[in-house]
Amino acid sequence: MNKVIPVTILTGYLGAGKTTLLNNLIEKHQDKNFAVVENEFGDISIDDKLVNRSSEGIYELSNGCVCCSLNTELGNVLNKLLVSKHDFDHVLIEATGVADPSKIASLILQDLHFQSVFRLDGVICLVDGVNFFQALEKDDVLARQVAYADVVLLNKIDASDSEELKNCEERILSTNPFTKVVKTKNAETDLPLLDIKSSGIEKSLNSVVTGSSSKKHPVKSYSFEFDKPFDPQKLQMWLSFNLQMDNRIFRAKGIIYLSETSNKLVLQSVANDYIIDKGDEWGNEKKSSKFVFIGKDLDRNIIYEGLENCLN
Repeated sequence: MNKVIPVTILTGYLGAGKTTLLNNLIEKHQDKNFAVVENEFGDISIDDKLVNRSSEGIYELSNGCVCCSLNTELGNVLNKLLVSKHDFDHVLIEATGVADPSKIASLILQDLHFQSVFRLDGVICLVDGVNFFQALEKDDVLARQVAYADVVLLNKIDASDSEELKNCEERILSTNPFTKVVKTKNAETDLPLLDIKSSGIEKSLNSVVTGSSSKKHPVKSYSFEFDKPFDPQKLQMWLSFNLQMDNRIFRAKGIIYLSETSNKLVLQSVANDYIIDKGDEWGNEKKSSKFVFIGKDLDRNIIYEGLENCLN
């Protein structure tokens, strides 16, 4: 298999509708051969499309897709898929309702073996519009799921009133200002959820930069912009220390301006892992660096001062 395969992670708290979304994606994209990775295969149903179980523990679906259970380490499951006889062009991973999706994303971002085969396309989080705030109070994993998401589906809008939905959307965006919130019924939407290329973040950063989260809840987001170029060595040291050592930072994204290159550099961090890729050329565009950090109990001034000390 010599192609790079996009991976989409489906996350969301218990009862939000992840399996419904999974079925919707399989039904809507019949041109794709999905590899579906489930946490507990016995607890889900993919529209009764299962036809047989192969010898390597991978289920074949009647529409050409394959499915396997995440009953061992994810790395083992992905390796099993790669060495199997099955051909697939997109991986859907449905995390459990109480799972932190960063551990899945980090494997795709940081493992050198999987980097050559898989690309993290996006993290989609389903939110139950009826029970969102109750779930937040019960378990802070939901706040983490929202923080990591590239797209949040605010589901069950048919059972929620407009004020509830407004409050939910405000809380979601105050936690993660660069996510896209889509209101759905039965996890259905006409907007594209696949091939969104989560590392292409410049548009979302432009809409939130210079703002900050002022809400009282512990998960906050802070955004920054710097017109001066960064010193690459200083910035690398600061990012390595803070993103890899500070467990309070859930996610970070950024566009980095260095005087030494005509291209933008794109930063993406999930939990303690991060990557920096070459982006588009600056061209005639004004050069500046833009960052958003999401995490728990973050200190905006400390982050700003740390980044400022890395400027040329």
